[in-house]
Amino acid sequence: MHFNNMKISTRLMLGFGILTLLIVLMGAISIVKASFVGEAFDKVVNDRYAKIATLNTIKEDMNLMARSLRNALIMNDPAEIRAEIDKVETVRKGVAEQWAVMHQKVRSADGKALLAKAEEARGLYVPVHQKFVALIGEGKSNEAKTLLLNELRPAQQVYFTAVDALVAHQKEAMDTDARQTASDIAGMKVLMWGGAAVALLIAVLMAVWIIRAITRPLDQAVSIA
Repeated sequence: MHFNNMKISTRLMLGFGILTLLIVLMGAISIVKASFVGEAFDKVVNDRYAKIATLNTIKEDMNLMARSLRNALIMNDPAEIRAEIDKVETVRKGVAEQWAVMHQKVRSADGKALLAKAEEARGLYVPVHQKFVALIGEGKSNEAKTLLLNELRPAQQVYFTAVDALVAHQKEAMDTDARQTASDIAGMKVLMWGGAAVALLIAVLMAVWIIRAITRPLDQAVSIA
């Protein structure tokens, strides 16, 4: 059947059918795109940012332990010294739990490599830390000061550097995911506007086609009359 010879009802059905198909297609593509955007956003918030928050908690706890150790070193009251040491031990257990969380969350090869370096630095720091605590507990403040300057602070600095490297890696990964999410959102906007423009164009063309099908016989009838 030639298009120009179609009935008006057929043209209407065809026109609405094409528009409906286009709308369904746009909707399906938008849902898929939105799903990708949602997954990317969830990764940024619940994975990347969560790791950075965990690492920052570790750094805060490390600073808290360092302050408590210094306080214990300069204090004279045994009760106050004991309180600071107990605080350090409580925080240290919390840090160990945070590292266990990081081991569960880090999955990339680069992340695991940096995590291994951080754990290596932690493995060097903890024994010195424990020795320092023992010296303070025994009242050997002079030996504790020497250990602090010669071993504890350098080990702590290496530990901090390793944690900072892991934080930088996670921030870079989060920034990359955030840029990808922004790109996906921009692409979805372009798709929606482009689809709307195409739908409008098709609607106009179909309207012209249907109008001509109605007006042409009328014009012919008028000319014959």
